[in-house]
Amino acid sequence: YKRQAFDRLQELVRRSVLLLVEELPFVTLLLRVRGNTEVEREALARRRLFDSRVMALVAQARDEGRLRADVDPAVAARLLFGMINSVVEWYRPRPGIAAQNLAETIHAVALTGLAQPEAAVALTSESGARRPRPDAGYLSVPRESATRRPVSRILRSPLPERSVQRPT
Repeated sequence: YKRQAFDRLQELVRRSVLLLVEELPFVTLLLRVRGNTEVEREALARRRLFDSRVMALVAQARDEGRLRADVDPAVAARLLFGMINSVVEWYRPRPGIAAQNLAETIHAVALTGLAQPEAAVALTSESGARRPRPDAGYLSVPRESATRRPVSRILRSPLPERSVQRPT
């Protein structure tokens, strides 16, 4: 029996937050690498591989009808892990913010939003906001760059299969 993609995505969100909190100093360092050394380039390659797998999982959940069809899976995956990874910037273990509570809060906000269900329906039907095209498939780039590459090309870049090991 293969679990639904949306169920796997929910578990991924919760476990990612728990792992991030448990390994906060290591994850903080990992998220700061810029590719200046071979080890950093390998870490970035593994992160790109992870990102592409999350994007595929989001696309599967969308195709199952569990996620919005008008949101590009690559953008959704980046927003989702942008939220999760931002925890390294502000979270400090202390009484009152248990890791499990944090994981559940991020899960709720990321996968169901901040609005009450009735308000969410009103937002989507009455706001008149232009919805993004589901086939847009482009990442925005800084103004100084005149090129735009389809997300599909970026995510299909060849990635090394070597794993990055934690320094001892």
